[in-house]
Amino acid sequence: MPTGSGKTICYAVPALMKPKVTVVIFPLLALLLDQVERMRSQGLNFCFFMSDMDEAEREIQTKVIRQPSNRPNLLFHVVAKKADGKEAIVSLVKKEFPEQCDIIYCVERKDTIDIAYHLKTAGVNAVFFHAGMDVKSKQETVESWKLGAAHFIYATVAFGMGINKPDVRFVVHHSMPKDLESYVQEYGRAGRDCNDAHCYIFFRFEERTKHLPNISSLPDGDRKWVSLNGLNDMVKYCIIPVCRRQQIASYFGDGGAGINCDKSCDICSSGNLEHPIDFSDDAIQILNCVDSMRQLQPKVTTKLLVLTFHGSKSNAVISKGLENVNEYGKGKNKFSEKGLLKFIQCLIIKNIVHEQLPSANENSTTPYLEE
Repeated sequence: MPTGSGKTICYAVPALMKPKVTVVIFPLLALLLDQVERMRSQGLNFCFFMSDMDEAEREIQTKVIRQPSNRPNLLFHVVAKKADGKEAIVSLVKKEFPEQCDIIYCVERKDTIDIAYHLKTAGVNAVFFHAGMDVKSKQETVESWKLGAAHFIYATVAFGMGINKPDVRFVVHHSMPKDLESYVQEYGRAGRDCNDAHCYIFFRFEERTKHLPNISSLPDGDRKWVSLNGLNDMVKYCIIPVCRRQQIASYFGDGGAGINCDKSCDICSSGNLEHPIDFSDDAIQILNCVDSMRQLQPKVTTKLLVLTFHGSKSNAVISKGLENVNEYGKGKNKFSEKGLLKFIQCLIIKNIVHEQLPSANENSTTPYLEE
């Protein structure tokens, strides 16, 4: 169910109408505390119990109910991440959102601590939140942020669902979320007062591999491929030059091209919309190149494919004899190395070039390519 569409009503109203005790189970501590506070502020009799549960020990099944996902007051941006992204986030915060209420989501716990510290050293008031903290620290952190003592909160996905702070002006993802369902729920904290709010993703394709171990650990079957396709749809949102708002609306069945963006995403405001071009012959050559390379080198990475197809004379190519495959250098006159990498990434997320995901027992998170 899209954020802000009334999930609380689904359990609060029936509980108020029944004369007996109602038990409501919340998956997240921050959500529980927020909901109890809201109910008590209305003079309702609520109490709660809680356990300190690690986010890795739980799993939330999401059922999407089709209600309009389009929120016109939100503005969408995807920024190419350079290095670890810390300096860019600090610069953005200090320049565009000083003294405003913001959330920065991170995939890993250590990032919440590192980046919050980085902001503090730059003179920005920030706190961090993750599931490994003790209950008291979590409560104090959430209250500090909600009351405005801290303007910025760096958090894992253990924070945010159900938080109804109306004046969040800025939600940034330090790394790409695992799927669009997660992204919509997380950026849904922004702009609940109906004033403009900005939603940023700092994106680097290689960080897609952060999510692959969790997918690899799933048993083979529909759920595994649904998770992989969900991740690939998230990548498409970040790299395909199509209106961000329309992509989200289309994904959730809300009309897509019929949505008026009014230059409220970085693609439309920059005028960088591109018309489709037929690259079928190039795609076929790349598939053939993968096939030829695997006959000499079973473990073909995206980077190695780019070097070979672009005609690199690096040791990584020559030492494996890959300069001898028929497709060696075929892409040199048509693509820059950067453009070729992006094209192959598009073929991967469209399931044209297939990946062999690393098993849960492997130390590497790098997938290998299959023809």
